[in-house]
Amino acid sequence: MSLKAINLLDRIHGCLLGIAAGDALGMPALSTLERTIALHGSEITTFIDASTDPAIDPVHYNLSAGEVTDDTYAALAIVKAIIDSGKVDVQAFAKAFIDWADDDVKLAARLGRECGFLGPSTGRAIERLRAGFSPYETGGEGTTNGSAMRVGPMGFVHPGDIAATVDATEISCIPTHNTNVAISAACAISCAVSVMAAGVTDMAEIVAAAKEGSEFGATRGRVGYCPSIAKRIDLAVQLAQQNKTHAEIRRDIYDLIGSYLPAYEIVPAAIGAFVLEGGVPEASVLSAINIGGDCDTLGAIAGGLAGTLHGVNGFPPLYNIQIEAANNFGLRKLSEQFLAATQGINGA
Repeated sequence: MSLKAINLLDRIHGCLLGIAAGDALGMPALSTLERTIALHGSEITTFIDASTDPAIDPVHYNLSAGEVTDDTYAALAIVKAIIDSGKVDVQAFAKAFIDWADDDVKLAARLGRECGFLGPSTGRAIERLRAGFSPYETGGEGTTNGSAMRVGPMGFVHPGDIAATVDATEISCIPTHNTNVAISAACAISCAVSVMAAGVTDMAEIVAAAKEGSEFGATRGRVGYCPSIAKRIDLAVQLAQQNKTHAEIRRDIYDLIGSYLPAYEIVPAAIGAFVLEGGVPEASVLSAINIGGDCDTLGAIAGGLAGTLHGVNGFPPLYNIQIEAANNFGLRKLSEQFLAATQGINGA
């Protein structure tokens, strides 16, 4: 089957599986590739347990092979908000994020952990939401990668329509990441997904959509200052197209783009890994998680992009088996419900 012929349901399922698989594969990695290799003996190539020692891995300790983190739970919160409300609505997203935070507390207790997986911007915003602040007030400090890691599903709400996708993406960002920095980064990902959802398969066109989305998104939200995400995407693509080994290119992305919490680092870095591997799902995810930095988020973003491009069947069967065995999400059913909800929004 050609990439253009993949149906929308398989693209949605591929996006969700890619986010989850990239998250779970990157979960055991540490902050640098060197530390990951020292702990696990090699680069990560399959699902493995995280360290059980919080002194070694204070973020993901006690998670087992295939278990996911906040990247996936946040993306599924967006999916469930649209399924439950049948619309793109700030209040619906705020409620879904609070529900996710409540579940996060229960998950931490089950794992015997002192803390859950909420990121810094999301955690602060949810505290204020619980205190009764309007969701239009709670996200004004969010500049980290929490909006970009979860936003892939928003690209399916208005396939191929960049302007409408930016509008919808902004609404999804408002409760926790209502800044031009975070919205620009999120729109890069959602707009890349949007054009792929409409059947675009050419890598240059996908990257162009990401850049266009980031530029529109940079005009939204509370104004802060950061490097141009569109230009950093250009740089990441240039690095990905160098005549070097993939390991050398990943190192250049780590050194020159960055791959940590700031939204203006993680999105260009993940797009760089996606371009480096030609959008092939397994290769894109494994390149992303072995860059170093916020590896599970890199994997989730690159995986969501690659899963959208190739559909769910672009991943090895093990990926879906492992994710469902470890998390019991029922991603196919959620994908079907989400597709129906988005069609209702568009009057299909």
